Amino acid sequence: MQKGQARQQADNQSKQSAKRNTLVASATVIVLLAITTAAGLIFTTQVGHCEPIGMDDLAGEQAKEKLELEDMGKELKSIKGEVNGAMQGMNDLSNMLHDRAANPAKEIHLFAKEAQIDVGGTTKIKALTYNGNIPGPQIDVVEGQPVRIVLHNQMKVPTSLHFHGVIVPHDVDGLPRSKSGPSTNAAADGSPSTGPRGGLPPSKAGFRSAPGTTSDAPFANLPERFVKPGDSYGYQFIPQGPGTYYYHPQIVHLEQRAHGLYGALVVHPRSGHPADIDQVMFLGTLKNDSDPTAAPVYVVNGRTAPYIPPLEVRNGSRVRLRFINVCDESIPLHLSGHKMEVMATSGSDLLEPQVFRDTLTINPGDRIDVEFTAGNIGVWSLASEKVSQTTSGGKFPGGIALFVRYQEMKAQTP
Repeated sequence: MQKGQARQQADNQSKQSAKRNTLVASATVIVLLAITTAAGLIFTTQVGHCEPIGMDDLAGEQAKEKLELEDMGKELKSIKGEVNGAMQGMNDLSNMLHDRAANPAKEIHLFAKEAQIDVGGTTKIKALTYNGNIPGPQIDVVEGQPVRIVLHNQMKVPTSLHFHGVIVPHDVDGLPRSKSGPSTNAAADGSPSTGPRGGLPPSKAGFRSAPGTTSDAPFANLPERFVKPGDSYGYQFIPQGPGTYYYHPQIVHLEQRAHGLYGALVVHPRSGHPADIDQVMFLGTLKNDSDPTAAPVYVVNGRTAPYIPPLEVRNGSRVRLRFINVCDESIPLHLSGHKMEVMATSGSDLLEPQVFRDTLTINPGDRIDVEFTAGNIGVWSLASEKVSQTTSGGKFPGGIALFVRYQEMKAQTP
């Protein structure tokens, strides 16, 4: 009995061991299958077949990512540049507004009108003037300072304005126009002008057809900026470059300059040592509208000799004279007792320094700036070398001739 039970127990143990071994083997197979499946997933491609990843493909992916990063860097750099540009623009705008607030435009009103001008003695001439005087008001500005000049036409004919020698935009100083640009109806006191806005069309404002034509076709595209009688017009600009300039009607109205419409525009440098005496001298002729048969009168700043005020100087002072020839003749001008240093010609600095002259020939339209040191006490002459320009009716003095008188000699009248 006991032997039978022992054998039965051994058989049971053997069966349990075999079953356990079977389970272990099954688990092993499952693990191996799992490992194989995982490995298969690693090498499975998108099209469903297994293909190992090579080193070349990996390098390509890395290069592609590098290019994408570089593109992103360029985009960020571009955005940064745009932001910096916008910030700089805002800063420039802020500075411009600050400069405008600190340096407002200088405003001048010019009234073009007829007037009786006393050129000296009992001689009076019916002339065209700015603000009733010849020359018109002198406009002094510092380079870079905005200027606004308002022209009011109180004459019976259209007029215009040109800034001789000043480089400004076309809408300020191009050939006359009225249909665009900074036109204004503002009067001197700020009230609206009673005159109509705009100007005359070319066919009614002095333009003529070209030879061989019957229309204004050659001038059809020219801008208009005629200031009609009773109208006003504003010119605003920022003069650059120091120098001696002047204003007068445009070339289509240049005859008006011969009747007295001109005035000085002096642009002073921002720095430097100004002369002790600084004076503009317009040299020219005036036509007498009251007597068209009378010969033009030679004048200096609207006066003829011997009624031209003397140039008063002090011993040791530095004198700057700005000559502007507004007539159709050349004028040989001589200063006795001194030599003049030529500082600028036609608005620009002279290329050759230390140029000294006792006589200068000033051609039509020329502006010549000279300086001299007053160091020869006495009474001297500043006059044209042409007899026709220094006499009146064949008698001296007349025309372009004046005294240079030292204040130390004031008690001695020549």
